[in-house]
Amino acid sequence: MTIPIALQLYTLRDALAQDFAGGIEKIADIGFIGVETAFFPEGFTVAEATRIIQANGLKIMAAHCELPLGDDQRPVLEMMATFGCELCVWHGWPRHEDYSSVDGVKR
Repeated sequence: MTIPIALQLYTLRDALAQDFAGGIEKIADIGFIGVETAFFPEGFTVAEATRIIQANGLKIMAAHCELPLGDDQRPVLEMMATFGCELCVWHGWPRHEDYSSVDGVKR
């Protein structure tokens, strides 16, 4: 039995900024089954990055992004739909008031 392990792309941000497509190919060649997105190099759209990731047989397991709240809701949910991903990982900074109490989380 193999354990599915994904790689957080932020850990390779400098290398991916130099050669995104080549770096993604190497990640797949190593044997990772998926990635957690973070920030893409300048000039890459979400759609372009997703195409490269998926073309290498990798699944986007999670997305490091803003919470889909208020004005951020639509763009974040559209990005997640493009990724084909349901897990949003929030960086936690700056601290959002909705997550400082149980009542806030329920909202």
